Amino acid sequence: MNQKRIIATIRQELDRRGITPFRAAIRSGLPENAIRYVLEGRDSKISRLVEICAALGLELYIGPPRDPVSAERPEPDKEERSLVDEIRSGIREDLAEALRQVVGENQTDPPATTRQVEVRELAATAGGGAMVLDETVIGYVSFQRNWLDRHGLDPTQCTVINVMGKSMEPTLPNGSKILVDRSQRRRRHGRIFVVRTSDGLVIKRVEENEAGLWTLESDHQEHQSTPWGDSEIIGEVRWIGITL
Repeated sequence: MNQKRIIATIRQELDRRGITPFRAAIRSGLPENAIRYVLEGRDSKISRLVEICAALGLELYIGPPRDPVSAERPEPDKEERSLVDEIRSGIREDLAEALRQVVGENQTDPPATTRQVEVRELAATAGGGAMVLDETVIGYVSFQRNWLDRHGLDPTQCTVINVMGKSMEPTLPNGSKILVDRSQRRRRHGRIFVVRTSDGLVIKRVEENEAGLWTLESDHQEHQSTPWGDSEIIGEVRWIGITL
């Protein structure tokens, strides 16, 4: 699939969802101009295309046409196989480098290059919430120190927890891990926070409407928004990790 076809497919999906590139990027935790730059032809890195396709529920596929009904598919010729292998290798290298920029390759990296962030069994859910919170530290995750510094994150003010529930899908899949910056307590439109409500701890997107009223929003279309009420921000979600 060439670049023009990729851009056309992304535009079509944005139109189908009725969402702007800026809005789609923010909701997916991507840099605010990430999708716009791709649509303008200014960013064509494979790793970025993979992130955007995942955010929009698209599949980035390069190869012969696939027939979901028939098990038969044409065999790619030598040139096609070479191209596919090259692109797959590029994807692996891009993703590996992106991962190295965030998470240390192992837990024994020199302290000068990595910082540890605690993992807690907070019963934060993306669904109905939970009244009982177990804040026992169950382990640590090593993050690259330069990545933390670049994003203004103090590891002593951060916590890694699990997402439980589906109301923030597809942005935050059930079972994924998130890094919560507990120093960020100020409401910011369009950002995702861990919030304590009267129903317990939840993970929601915070939005302000034209009337100046704040609401808690779910990314899953089946879940309705709720008024801010007496909600209290625990911290802002700044990173997501998923085990495939």
